[in-house]
Amino acid sequence: MTLAKIAVRKSINITQTQGHCMPGDSYSVTGNDNQVVQGQNIQAAQKNQVDKNNQEDLTQTQVIQLLAELKEKIRQSALPEAAKENTIKRLEATAVEVKEQEPDKQLLAGNLKRVTENLSQAREATEEGKKLWNEALPILKTVTTWVGLAGSFFNHFF
Repeated sequence: MTLAKIAVRKSINITQTQGHCMPGDSYSVTGNDNQVVQGQNIQAAQKNQVDKNNQEDLTQTQVIQLLAELKEKIRQSALPEAAKENTIKRLEATAVEVKEQEPDKQLLAGNLKRVTENLSQAREATEEGKKLWNEALPILKTVTTWVGLAGSFFNHFF
């Protein structure tokens, strides 16, 4: 199966302030996946936008196929059996939830987070784990974007 591509657009606005940023000054940034940097005489705000057009076109069946593809990669990997079983159970639970007419996004997020954590740990432990991570990441990004979790979902894994 061919994965949909995710296009990320970033825009950065930098404004020089009059005076200085003083302790106690407050700034507010709203929205998803924003970053703000403040310093003397400068304030920079960055907003990441993810173009989800390709993911919105995915069907539930295609997402389930992607999860099955990832499950097979994990099954064939050199991960310890306990880690394989745990990760595969999470993927199977995710696939069951994806089949629902209105999938529970919190449940999906929890399962996908655990899958990602397990694969991230494998990545750090062995070369085989690193290879598996590199194969799994595009699938996980596509599925999390389809679920509506794109953006900062993977930030703490890097």
